[in-house]
Amino acid sequence: MNDILPFALKCALSLGISAVVIRILLRHLRGLLLRLCPDEAAAAFWLDYTRLSLALAPLVLLIIADWLFHDADAMNNLRISLLSILGGLLLGLFNIKRHIDRFIAAPGKLPETAASQERAA
Repeated sequence: MNDILPFALKCALSLGISAVVIRILLRHLRGLLLRLCPDEAAAAFWLDYTRLSLALAPLVLLIIADWLFHDADAMNNLRISLLSILGGLLLGLFNIKRHIDRFIAAPGKLPETAASQERAA
């Protein structure tokens, strides 16, 4: 029972950091998704997907790190927790970037669907 409070504080820290990152991203992501998605329902889905990814990925890594390094001293435990939270955010951001990259073409390069439509014409 004594270990519940530090674990709960680490989870709250993870959710707090995730909330800050989500808030920063939402200003730009909402407009981008409205341009990329075929309708507002699809944009709303991907916005919710982003929120969940950026909240859950750090929590999952935090839980794994806490399980693996439960016997570490307080300072190392804090370092491992922060590392797992920030690593989870980076994984979540990378996953979102990977999905968005499918819809954005580099200059001078046509997206896969547009190139295949041109060949067919």
